[in-house]
Amino acid sequence: MLHLGGRIGDGVVAGTGLLPEVVRDTIARVHAGARAAGRDPGGVDVWFTARSSLHEDRERAIDNVKASVSSILNHAMRFGLDGKHVPDHLRDRIQEYVDGYDLYDHVRQAGRNPRRMAELGLTDYAIDRWALAGAPRDWIARIERLAEHGARKLWVGVSGGDLAAQRHYLRLMGEEIMPRFAA
Repeated sequence: MLHLGGRIGDGVVAGTGLLPEVVRDTIARVHAGARAAGRDPGGVDVWFTARSSLHEDRERAIDNVKASVSSILNHAMRFGLDGKHVPDHLRDRIQEYVDGYDLYDHVRQAGRNPRRMAELGLTDYAIDRWALAGAPRDWIARIERLAEHGARKLWVGVSGGDLAAQRHYLRLMGEEIMPRFAA
């Protein structure tokens, strides 16, 4: 029998976003749920997922994550925008994006969805809300800002590609990013 030492509810993986107000609200909701269940909120790990892209060239990393954030923009907003910290000036554009999302073009790098997201002026918002993308120095700066707002545990991956590329980016993460955050 395998025993991992934890209980159901010892941790939460949140895909709500990485903006300061979203991070604070997510943590507050998790803590409220823990208290309602008679649990110590401090005993619940809150991990934030990030659509991640690491590359030595910042712009290439950002281009590489656009299809992924176009997907999460639709996924997060498709059942309504209320209570999701959507800025008022973006509500109509986000609703238009969701209403026209092309499921058959889902997560295609140069696909219709990332193009529509750009045409509607939503790319920067989606990247800011859900992505950790750029060169190692960009990751370090963003992780530091996220930690200041309470997101101290991140669930990230490395850029796709073949095995050699994955090894390269894991090495880059391990040598240039992770040492900055070793406890």
